[in-house]
Amino acid sequence: MSPTPEMGATPRRSCDFVWARRIRRSFRLLVAIAVLLTFMLWFAEGYLRYEQSEIQYRMSLTLHPAQARPILRTVVRRETELKKVPSPLYLEALALVEEPDEALEAYARAYQANPRDMSLLLNYGCRLYAGGNPGEARERFREAGANPPSNALPRYLEAAAFAATLEPESDMTDLIALLRRANGSGDPVLFPEPLWHDSLPERGLRYEKLQMKIAAYMTEPLLQCADSIFARVRGHFLREDTGNWDDHLEIVQSMGARIMGLRKGDSPPSTVQLQAALQIQLQALLLRGEWSKNNGGVLNPEINNAALLVREALEALTQFEERRPLAEAQYRDRLLVPLRLATKTALLFFVFYAAALFLHKAGSAGKRLRALPHTWMAVIPPLVGFGVMALLMAVLAAASHSGLSHQFEVFIPVLWYGVAGFMLLIGISYPLLQVKTGFVRGDLPAEIEDGADSGDARGVKERLSFRRRMGVYGCLLRRYMGILLGGFIIMVCLWLVVHRILLAAYPFQLDLLNTGLDIEAQQLIADVKEHLRDFI
Repeated sequence: MSPTPEMGATPRRSCDFVWARRIRRSFRLLVAIAVLLTFMLWFAEGYLRYEQSEIQYRMSLTLHPAQARPILRTVVRRETELKKVPSPLYLEALALVEEPDEALEAYARAYQANPRDMSLLLNYGCRLYAGGNPGEARERFREAGANPPSNALPRYLEAAAFAATLEPESDMTDLIALLRRANGSGDPVLFPEPLWHDSLPERGLRYEKLQMKIAAYMTEPLLQCADSIFARVRGHFLREDTGNWDDHLEIVQSMGARIMGLRKGDSPPSTVQLQAALQIQLQALLLRGEWSKNNGGVLNPEINNAALLVREALEALTQFEERRPLAEAQYRDRLLVPLRLATKTALLFFVFYAAALFLHKAGSAGKRLRALPHTWMAVIPPLVGFGVMALLMAVLAAASHSGLSHQFEVFIPVLWYGVAGFMLLIGISYPLLQVKTGFVRGDLPAEIEDGADSGDARGVKERLSFRRRMGVYGCLLRRYMGILLGGFIIMVCLWLVVHRILLAAYPFQLDLLNTGLDIEAQQLIADVKEHLRDFI
C-alpha cells in the first residue's frame, strides 16, 4: 500500500526488521561457532584425543623438567596400579627429568621393562657414568652395541667407560684397541633421538634443546676419555718419553672425526656434537704436532694445516653457541609478532565498538536504524581488509617456518596497521556519508525521529538535536564496528585452525614452532663440512 502524507515520508529503501534481526543473530552465532569450534579442536587434541596417561606424557614433553616431573610421576604411579609394569617409554621419560638421586632407579625400572632398546641403554649408561659407576655403564654400552641397529657410538662409549676405570699409570693398550676397533667397524654413528610424540612436530626450540641435551650426555664421556689419554701423553712428553704416541693420538683423532657424524648413514649431527668432536681432534692434532717437533725437530706441515682448519671450524661453532641465547630470544620475539598484531587489533576494534555502543545508548536514534540495509562500504572494505590480513598472517608463518622472518619483521606490521587503519577510517566515515546524503532521513519516518507527524524531512533535519545526531552516528558506527570485530575474530579462528593443520602446531605453541635457528645451525654444519672437506 502506498504511503500517505499522514504516514510520513516515503522511505528510499525498505527496512525489514525481521530480516535485519536474523542477520544480526546469524552473524553473532557464526562468530560464537568459530570461537567454540577452535577451542573445541584445541581442547580435544590436548585433553581428549588420547588416553589419560598418553595425554599427560605428551603434555610433559613441552614442559620444563620441574613441571614435567610431577606429571610423569603420576603417570608412572597410575600405570603401575593398572598394569603392574609401566610402559618403558613413561619410565624413561620420568628418568630424564627425575631428580639426580632418583633418576638411576627410574632408569633401572625402564631397563628391566625393555632391556633391548638401544636408546634407553645409551641414556642409562651415560647416567651411570655421570653418577660415578663406569663399570656398570660399560655393561650397558656393551649391551647397546649388541642390539640393532648397527651403531659405532656404543663402542666409543664403552671405551670411554673403560678409560674411567683405569688407574693413572695403568696400561692403555686395551683402551687403544677398543678405540681402534670402533674406528674400523664401518658402522654409522647414530645418536639417540629425543623422546617425542608422533602428533608433535620434530622441530622448534624444545626439540632442538632435547637433541642438544642428549648430545651433551653422549659426548661428555668421550671428552673425558680423550682428556685422560691426552693427559697421559703430556706426562710422557714432560719426561721426554716420546715413544710411539703418534699412533695413539691418531686413533683418538680418528675417533673425533667419526663422532662428527658427517658420513653417509650417520644421524644428523648437532652443533654440540660437532663441537665435542672438533675439540678432540684439535687437541690430538696439537699433541701430534708437538710429537713431530720432538722427534724430527720440525712441525709436520700437514698436521699444522689440519689444526688450523679445525681451529677455524671450532671458533665458528663457538661463536654460534655464544650468540645462541640472543638468537633464540630474537626468533621467539618474531614468533610473537602475529600474536601481538592479532591481540592489539582485536583490542582496537573492541574499543571502537565499545565507543560506538556508548554513543548509541547515550544518544537517541530509534530502532529503525538497526534495520537499514548496508551499502557496499560496509561489506567490501572489511572483506578486502580481512583477506589482506589473512595473507599477511600466512606470509609470517611461512617466513618463520623457513627461517626468513627477519626479512618481514618491519614491513608486515606497518602494512597490517595500515590495513586496520583504513578499515577504521571507512567505519568512521561511513555513518557521516550516509547522513550527508540523506539516506538515514529518507528511511526514517518523521514521527520516529522527533515524535511529530509533519512528514517534512527538511523540517526534521532542522529540528534534529545533538543527542539525536549522536545516537544516529553511534548506531551506524556500532553496526560497522560489529562487523569488523566479529569478522576479525572469525579470521583469527580460521588462522589458528589452518596453522595447526599445515604446521602441526598452533601459533601460540612457541616451543614447537620452527624458528629458523635450526636452519642456521644446519647451514653452519654444512659450512663446517665443506671447510673440512679435504681434512675429513
